[in-house]
Amino acid sequence: MLHNFITFLQNFLLAAIDFAVMGSLVLFTLSAFCISSLGFVFEALLARGKDDNIIDIKAERVWFGEK
Repeated sequence: MLHNFITFLQNFLLAAIDFAVMGSLVLFTLSAFCISSLGFVFEALLARGKDDNIIDIKAERVWFGEK
């Protein structure tokens, strides 16, 4: 009888540890996904208001080789 109770406690403790580990992995994955998504959102919001200073250079003459 006592052996069955100790076995039950061991199984209960191992199951609790398994659920805690799996739950923490799920929460870690979700938090990493949310943080990376927020990074993309903030990058898009910051890029929206930024002025694009693009320098357009036109060459008057382009030659290949000697003149």
